[in-house]
Amino acid sequence: MTVVLDGETLGTEAAPGGLPALRERIRAGRRIPARLSVDGVPVPLERLARLDGREGRVELETLSLAAAAEGAYDAALTQLGLLEQEAENASDLLMLGRVQEGMASVAGVCRGIAAFLALVKPLDSLVGRPSAAGWEHESEGMRPLLAATEQSIGQQDWVLVGDQLRYEWSPRLRAWKALLPQARAEAGRLAAERGVAP
Repeated sequence: MTVVLDGETLGTEAAPGGLPALRERIRAGRRIPARLSVDGVPVPLERLARLDGREGRVELETLSLAAAAEGAYDAALTQLGLLEQEAENASDLLMLGRVQEGMASVAGVCRGIAAFLALVKPLDSLVGRPSAAGWEHESEGMRPLLAATEQSIGQQDWVLVGDQLRYEWSPRLRAWKALLPQARAEAGRLAAERGVAP
């Protein structure tokens, strides 16, 4: 089996013993797998754990933790902008009496917030931020807004739901957007201190 890591051929291994060495090299270099192909065919990264040494050629591209964090922060910022627009759109639709469309947008915003938090919460450990001051804390702060909106939905008070989206949800999303540059700067500073190259 030939293993190519980030364009560098590591050698030909006749036995699966080369795979643990590959995994250890990734861990030791504080790298994160980004793309994997087996015998010239791109495959999901999950396949890395199931490689058994019978493959002819394994090509793996990785990112440093710093580069992965940068990519995650870029994606998070884009996602927040879209969520803010969608919350405003949902509010407009509800105010116009287009309840079915408005509620579909509300559901999309809820899914988007969950995806955003799943993206940024792991970054707290990278920057060493305690959960009481990080995204876990921000997530907990969203719970009362969600509960109040759920109650308004239960009462079918669509005007109130629209107001909550516009005057409570949107400002929260804007506040999160304001937090991202600081979190990103902390991640970059810590990566530099730890000698983690981009």
